[in-house]
Amino acid sequence: MPLLDVLRERINARATDLRAEAPCLVHTDANFRNLILGDDRVTLIDGDYPAVRYPLEELEALEEHAYLNRISELPNVFFAGYGRQVSRPLLHLHRIIGCLGVLGSTEWFNLAADARIAPDQRSLIRSWDTRSSCGSIGWRNTSQ
Repeated sequence: MPLLDVLRERINARATDLRAEAPCLVHTDANFRNLILGDDRVTLIDGDYPAVRYPLEELEALEEHAYLNRISELPNVFFAGYGRQVSRPLLHLHRIIGCLGVLGSTEWFNLAADARIAPDQRSLIRSWDTRSSCGSIGWRNTSQ
């Protein structure tokens, strides 16, 4: 359980920032198939399910899509539509928190074992928890 202790420390250190996040209108189905990328902006299309939620939920999902498509992190242009710069360490913490339930789920296990998915993609799915544990999204770096 030492990693849970680290996570608890990170959450406590950022608790004020996490509580300060305000909900806004978000797309709720933001993925690379629903994006038109420009040099200085991103346009979301196919907005059938807008809802008021926390923008970090949507951005963390986009970062997961990026990771599974071998993109290390979202470019800054993705944050412009939210009207402010989003703290990357806060986004990374939110991403870890949001994925805890998914990583232990039957769906995640089945996805990682699905033979219809290319072997390199299954490897990315299986290694997400290892990748996060190694600090690439801030899990071990408590200075952020």
